[in-house]
Amino acid sequence: MKHAFIAPINYLHLIPEESNYHLILTHLLGDPTYAAFYRAKEERGDFIILDNSAFEFKKPLSIQEMGLACKRANICPNIVVAPDYPFQVAKETIESAKGAARIFSQHFDVNKAKLMVVPQSKEFDYKDFIYGVEALSEIDLVSFIGMSILGVPNAFKKLTESKSISVNRLYAINHMESILEKSGKSVHLLGMGDDIREITYYKQPFIVGNDSSSAIWHGINGIAYDINHPHLLRDGKIDKEVDFHITGDQGTEICKFNIKTLQSLLG
Repeated sequence: MKHAFIAPINYLHLIPEESNYHLILTHLLGDPTYAAFYRAKEERGDFIILDNSAFEFKKPLSIQEMGLACKRANICPNIVVAPDYPFQVAKETIESAKGAARIFSQHFDVNKAKLMVVPQSKEFDYKDFIYGVEALSEIDLVSFIGMSILGVPNAFKKLTESKSISVNRLYAINHMESILEKSGKSVHLLGMGDDIREITYYKQPFIVGNDSSSAIWHGINGIAYDINHPHLLRDGKIDKEVDFHITGDQGTEICKFNIKTLQSLLG
């Protein structure tokens, strides 16, 4: 599995040089430092996923907005995350993704870029979530399915009797294994929860990547992974949104330790 390290702009230099799999946030592409960093990564041939910033803004940016941001930054991603609507019925995300596919070629080079779709549903409605997976995977230009830290627990937590991101995502993927395999799409795990070791639990070949700010954001906040704890985070995931514009260099050594620890999980 590939891992995309996410970092505040002032900490981008901590992303390992050998990392060649990245998830970038559309709303940050207006920052010259951020854009230049990832433009260099694209130019050397790295794999770039462009996120729609729905997690940060609680609503997605449109394909038009994403395309314009990329044009201004002079970056052409490999994967563009189609607009999705957390906590809403599957149909809303399906129709949005279909609309994105219809105009995709107007904003991105379809010879390089493809779509990632992110299934959603109302709370506890895992059947609608599964319906969304099946319907979304049939849309033209879709090559990735994103399993998010919002949508998966929201749909499956009644079945699992747990709010844990890793418990729900592992259950959901195992539950839908034949559907996902049959779809022929790659699966990306969007974000991490309390259990950093989750990325070691999957054996399915269609699961290709994960992204998270965990290693660096926890480090900035003085939290080192505890290698003796089963989840690495003794007190769970920090309840503090990432400040992508934070200044200073606090926690740099802890960030480096967390990065190396996470890399060791990936093998």
